Amino acid sequence: MCDPATAALALSIGSTVSGLQVQRQQAKAQTEFNNKQYAAAVQNRNENLAFSNAEAEQERQGAADRLDAIEQERQSRMATARVSAGEAGVSGLSVNALLSELSGDAGDAATATITNYLRGQQGIALQQRNINNQAESTINSLKSVAKPDLFGAALKIGGAGLDYYNAKNPKE
Repeated sequence: MCDPATAALALSIGSTVSGLQVQRQQAKAQTEFNNKQYAAAVQNRNENLAFSNAEAEQERQGAADRLDAIEQERQSRMATARVSAGEAGVSGLSVNALLSELSGDAGDAATATITNYLRGQQGIALQQRNINNQAESTINSLKSVAKPDLFGAALKIGGAGLDYYNAKNPKE
């Protein structure tokens, strides 16, 4: 059987080494958790941005289609007005005024379409900024990994060694 000082030293060393092992396991588990959460946040962000980009493209295509339709309608009305004026024998300023009015109406519709498109794009840009902010917030909220305290362990073992030495070499 060993003396109490040796037993205390061995127990202190064993306890410290065991504590370091637990700290290492906790650090490893936290690192794995953080890596999974990080990957999930990035994947979620990328998927949400892809949906948002698809929405932006649909809005762009929709606006382009509306502008094409407005232009076709303008040309059709202008052609109809010219033909009607020609058949009626009307010419001059009154026909020019009618044609200008038709072009102006088409211009107003085109301006409204472009304005609505730009507003929609601003909303999508804000949505994308929010998506990025949410991912960043999730990543920033991950718990820091506590590394094993090797210095503290060395101090504990050193202190236990000093206690052992003092127990084996009492001062008189």
